[in-house]
Amino acid sequence: MAGSIASAFIPVYLDVKAKTDDVSASKLFNTFLISVLLMLIILTVPLHFGGNYFIKFIAGSYTPEKIIKTIEIYNFLLILIVLQVLINLFSALLNASNRFILSSITPLISSILTILLLFFAGKFLNIYAVIYGLILGSIVQLILLINRAYKKNIFSLEPPSFHPGLFRIWKHYLPLLAGSFFVCGTITVDQVMAATLPAKSLAALTYGDRIVSAITTLLMTGLGTVILPVFSRLIAANEIDSLRKTLWFYVKLSILAGALISVFFIFFSENIVKIFWERGAFTQEDTIIVSKIQWIYGLKIPFVLAIILIVRTISALGFNHYITGIAVINMCSNIILNYILMKYFDAAGIAASTVIVHTISFILVFLSIKKILLTRKNL
Repeated sequence: MAGSIASAFIPVYLDVKAKTDDVSASKLFNTFLISVLLMLIILTVPLHFGGNYFIKFIAGSYTPEKIIKTIEIYNFLLILIVLQVLINLFSALLNASNRFILSSITPLISSILTILLLFFAGKFLNIYAVIYGLILGSIVQLILLINRAYKKNIFSLEPPSFHPGLFRIWKHYLPLLAGSFFVCGTITVDQVMAATLPAKSLAALTYGDRIVSAITTLLMTGLGTVILPVFSRLIAANEIDSLRKTLWFYVKLSILAGALISVFFIFFSENIVKIFWERGAFTQEDTIIVSKIQWIYGLKIPFVLAIILIVRTISALGFNHYITGIAVINMCSNIILNYILMKYFDAAGIAASTVIVHTISFILVFLSIKKILLTRKNL
């Protein structure tokens, strides 16, 4: 729900700003903000009441006491949906105005607060130290972003009134939301299918992807944050040739950089796992299993970085239904490949399935953007 906000909002916002004025763009933001709040209310209520059934479905092997605790934590963390959607929306507003620093730094707040709570109150709060750190950090992050937008006069507290651009944003957002649903669904599918494998498989899969995901998320966030406003301005000015040259330059650069990181994981995966995880109940045997999964996951990095650039371009051009279709194909491919590969390679098979799915996804988005750019050029 949060990840698609910027991709839907920024292109329309910048187009309105270029063709009208700042007042109209501000009016559009306020209108969209109210509609997003209504959406959050409508969607989080069924998530709350359906959480009981969802947790029992994916955690059937838990003891009754652990299920009760998990449901309690799940309901508490639903607050993060509201906070993260609003954080992404105000970050998008700042990024659209070429203000990237605060939106890039503030995500550290939740991590810092969580570490402090774990260190000073972990014995008393236990797992709730993590929960309170995430929620309090998100609240502080949102307040700072709103304050920054208000001081820079790109957000006003005036009562919202309807703006016709609202329909354009939602027209972009709904296909992206559907695509995000399938993308996030593949993660859940991987976890559910890994839970059917021998003991420790799910934990090994989680640990194997943790560092890789942290690196890719960091790089994706940086690329997506900076590139989307730039591409949106080029599109608003109808500079398609400049867009194409810029896109292919950064796609090649991201593939090269991602490939170097992948090679690093291939050669040093076991050392990385030893440094980060091998202590306490995490044994040498666990290190061997996790390091194998980790270097396999590392192979997806070049594709992930290239995909985020192309997907941002497709979104800025307004062809979000392509993204939804590709996400559905990814979901189906992921289930089939998981089922086949996990029979022979256990959790490592699920990791290999993920890499293959990202490869397929890259081919599909590459062909899609080639077709879209050719169409725009001929208009």
